[in-house]
Amino acid sequence: MKPAKEEEEPKEKEEKKGRKVSEDEKEVEEELQQEVAKPISEPTRFFGKGSGRRSHYEVFEFDSNRYELEDPILLTPNKEHKSYVAIIKDITQTNDGSMMVIGQWFYRPEEAKRKGGGNWQSRNTRELLYNFHRDEVPVEFVMHKCVVHFVPIHK
Repeated sequence: MKPAKEEEEPKEKEEKKGRKVSEDEKEVEEELQQEVAKPISEPTRFFGKGSGRRSHYEVFEFDSNRYELEDPILLTPNKEHKSYVAIIKDITQTNDGSMMVIGQWFYRPEEAKRKGGGNWQSRNTRELLYNFHRDEVPVEFVMHKCVVHFVPIHK
């Protein structure tokens, strides 16, 4: 068993420029070195004028993974929230180079409201409800592709 004092000190692994680098500093540095998202196809269309102009694409690459329109993806906005599932409906790039994905969302049954009030009950932790709601998110929220099986409601 380690003394309490040792557990409070930050873990230090490697030296850089004559000083030790803490685990927290190392994580921040790795995040900064993360690959930047980039389109890997020609723009299919342009929309808007001036600073609001956007280029639309069919394919982009992020963290050495290729994503296309209609791919189901897992999104995580931050560590405090559960991940979300969406299908890529549009891929855009702003004038400043930021890549965005417009996704059509799946909701967990407990997140969906019933018309008569209350929420749907989940029969399975993997069960999701397809929705017409679309939203735009930065591609940095994309974790990876996922598999979605569409099952008829009567099964």
